[in-house]
Amino acid sequence: MADIVSRRHEGRDGQGVVAAGRLQENKGFHRDKAERVLAVAGVSLNARTCRREGGYTLVEILVVIGILAVVSAGISAVFITGQQEYGVREATIRMQQQARLAMGDMEREIKNAGYGLMDLGSLAINVYKGGSIPSWQVVEAADGGNDPDTISFLYSGAETDVGYDLIVSEDHPTSSALMRISAVGSVPPSRTITDDFAVGDLFLVYDPDDPDKPASRFEATTVGEPDQIHHNPGTINPPGGFIGVQYGVGSKVLNLRRMQAKRVSYFVDGRQNLIKTVEDLSLVDPPANRQSRIVAAGVEDLQLRYQFKDGTWKNAGDAGFDVRNLRAVQVSIIVRTEKPDPRYPGQSLRLTGSYGNGGPKNSAGYRRMSMSTIISVRNLAFRDKG
Repeated sequence: MADIVSRRHEGRDGQGVVAAGRLQENKGFHRDKAERVLAVAGVSLNARTCRREGGYTLVEILVVIGILAVVSAGISAVFITGQQEYGVREATIRMQQQARLAMGDMEREIKNAGYGLMDLGSLAINVYKGGSIPSWQVVEAADGGNDPDTISFLYSGAETDVGYDLIVSEDHPTSSALMRISAVGSVPPSRTITDDFAVGDLFLVYDPDDPDKPASRFEATTVGEPDQIHHNPGTINPPGGFIGVQYGVGSKVLNLRRMQAKRVSYFVDGRQNLIKTVEDLSLVDPPANRQSRIVAAGVEDLQLRYQFKDGTWKNAGDAGFDVRNLRAVQVSIIVRTEKPDPRYPGQSLRLTGSYGNGGPKNSAGYRRMSMSTIISVRNLAFRDKG
């Protein structure tokens, strides 16, 4: 009698009859099939495992090398670009620093122009030497045309005032080699002529009430009491009658040594350096005592314009240029990088019009910048009346 197995028909309840042998046969079939599947899977897994244990294929290695090459090239490109940008920034920063150094030094010095000399008559000084009469100016300006300009100016380097002035006490004619002076103001009771002069001192005499009369330079050859100075004829002093200018009572006397008088000049040399020159005017033979130094490098142009008390601006040498009416100086410069950049086409700059009359600066490969400032010549402004 056949075994009866109960089951649920698909979609409804009920009973079915299945031969027991057929059921077992089906179970064996499915088991064998599963074993074959597992066996196949096992063989495949083992094969892959064996291949990995043997190393990477040539294709895989080439792919990895290619990826590394691309990454390395990218990193190198970023590094090189970064280094180039860093070099450009560094060169630009150095250029800006040089510009600031140049402008800062000139601004500080030009502000001092005329200090201690603002009432110096015509602001000119007759300097007698070897029979000639060269002249110093409190401010000396030279226009370079398309090339850089130059400027020189005088001032007192003494930071303290002795509290009294020295004046001519008797008219000093052109033929006299003896000058009598006196001290006026807060004069110490113990003061003597030797406190103010020594043999060999250079001194100026000028009339502060005559804006058209120049000052004159003399050398003290003898200093004696009571308050008298001999300036016997020599290579520095004018022989009798040679001076052509006489000074009356009340004319001022300035000892160049005690006032630490100096002349400062600025110019650009052929190597694009801004040069500062300082001369000690108390020594017998300027410019033998000249001391020069580089203020800033890479300065291609220096243009100077001058403002006068009527408000007009002029270049040095223009009609109506009168130092006595000078009130301000406009300083403009062009500065370039130290070395050219072969990847940079360069830029052209020119200080012209209201900045001067300089020529174009356009040599290839250089980065450039310009800077300009206006400096008040405040000491000369004290000459204004009212």
